[in-house]
Amino acid sequence: MVSCWRTTSGRLLQILGNDADNVTSVVFSPDGKTLASGNYSSNTHLWDVESGTLLQTLGDHEGGVAGVAFRPDGTILASGNWDGTIVLWGL
Repeated sequence: MVSCWRTTSGRLLQILGNDADNVTSVVFSPDGKTLASGNYSSNTHLWDVESGTLLQTLGDHEGGVAGVAFRPDGTILASGNWDGTIVLWGL
């Protein structure tokens, strides 16, 4: 589960996913409209930040996702797992 807060007011904006997700890594897209989250369950999720809608689930890693990162232009997302494997996803 990922909780998104407005830091200036302390107001909760969105809760993405559920308690079972066991999120390990999150990153905003360069335009701030999409959030990518990786979890111990081997999935990478893409979320619409404004609506909280799950946009896409990107394949499974062998083992959990250790980290996620966007290319600066937002066209590629990298996800890596605990054994050092990195997958590049064209968006």
